[in-house]
Amino acid sequence: MTNDDFQRQVGALVAAFEKMPRAQRSHARTGVERVIQTLKDNGQPIPAPLRRIEARFGQDDEEDFFDNMPV
Repeated sequence: MTNDDFQRQVGALVAAFEKMPRAQRSHARTGVERVIQTLKDNGQPIPAPLRRIEARFGQDDEEDFFDNMPV
């Protein structure tokens, strides 16, 4: 796979992720985390859009935690 192909795939993944409702993003999480881990394992830099998605997962986790707290 060429770098251009990879960049197109990352772009498509980011575009699809950003259109997803929050509830569906958790289903896409495994695939995104797999791509990030593969890049890390190969010593490749993580593209900024994937880092933003990874950060969004953390934000979603925090929101889920507080949404489920009793008042």
